[in-house]
Formats: sequence, structure tokens, C-alpha cells
Amino acid sequence: MTCTATFGPPRVLLEEDFSEGIPYTWQVVDGGYGGGAASTWTTANPGNRNFGPPFVEPFAIVDSAAAGPDAVQDEQLITPWISVEPCPGNPRRVFISFSDYMWVWELEEADVEISVNETS
Repeated sequence: MTCTATFGPPRVLLEEDFSEGIPYTWQVVDGGYGGGAASTWTTANPGNRNFGPPFVEPFAIVDSAAAGPDAVQDEQLITPWISVEPCPGNPRRVFISFSDYMWVWELEEADVEISVNETS
């Protein structure tokens, strides 16, 4: 028996470099209160941060230090829905890649959530 497997590069479903700001198709949720100019997601880098690689401007940032000491942040940056159609007989496999940076002055926490809407 002979079996042939053909592999190609992964298909990129969504890639954003924020060079045009946060796209209108993304949803910004400002769940916090108090504070100043950086109370939610932006590409403006309000604290003029230079984090070094892999972070190269522009990037999306919610900067708790620039928001001020009285700010409470519960922010969300939500991508648009992406449809992933499986190949016949093959399971869906989705890989996500991102970078984050948290300077822990206080108790800070970040979550990534992936929602699945099974239609078949």
C-alpha cells in the first residue's frame, strides 16, 4: 500500500498589525471606570512604552499605568467572528498566536477566550 500526504502552509484566517488603528470590525469594550486617557484599548501608546521585541509599534494596548491610580479596568478587545470550514473527513484545528506584556505592579490578569459556534 502506498500513501501520499501533501502538506501546505497554514491558511491565515486573521492577521492584524494595527497599522490603521483598531479596525471597525473589532469590538472595544470599556468595562472599567475612573482614570484618564488610557481607560480602554488604543494604538496610540499613551505611556510611550518601548517594550522591545516582539512588540513593534503599532500595537493594541490598554495601559493601566497611563490610566491613573484610581482606574479600574475590565477591558475587552474582540475580533470579528471567523468561519472555519473543515475539510471533509478532517477535524478543525485552529491555532492562535499573540504576544502580551504585563508589568505586575498590582494584581493584573489577562484572559484569552475562544468561542465555538458548532453548526454541523
